[in-house]
Amino acid sequence: MNSYLLQADLIPTDFGSWVAELAVPADALAWVEWPGAWALDRWADLRGEAARLVGAGGGRVFHETGELRWRVLPCLGAASTRVVYLGTEPWPGLASVLQDQSSALTGLQPRRVQHVLWGEYYEPTGEWVELRIPQRFRYPLTARSRRVALVTELWESVTSGELGFVRYCGLQPFRGGDVHA
Repeated sequence: MNSYLLQADLIPTDFGSWVAELAVPADALAWVEWPGAWALDRWADLRGEAARLVGAGGGRVFHETGELRWRVLPCLGAASTRVVYLGTEPWPGLASVLQDQSSALTGLQPRRVQHVLWGEYYEPTGEWVELRIPQRFRYPLTARSRRVALVTELWESVTSGELGFVRYCGLQPFRGGDVHA
């Protein structure tokens, strides 16, 4: 299976309008970080907020087929939004803006792992509750399970095991298995 690594540095307003119109898989999820706040939701519920996305310090739109990740880096100057896509299937519209950097994947091998997220499902509220913090979480997961896991893909060197890239692939009910701490 082919894998693609695409990258560009964009002007924040250009990024906001481009990403809001990007053809992303319908069931993609998004993790967006603003100063003092964050959101983990369905991309379809966040994509119409281009102005808010421009103000975000970073984020990820992720799906089984790939992840689009961005981070605002003021040291880059006017084009301060670094955008990277890593996946097995380039989404329509990516190649018109991002440049192919797939050669950086040479010598790396992907490995999938789960990260167990905070909280246990609480039926009366339909949320996952973590009493140790205390905090309530609304994970965008249709299947109800006691615990939730974030599935990630770790791209590691085949010779040294050094980590090259990490991409989010999705959320799923946690059922045990290969867990990464």
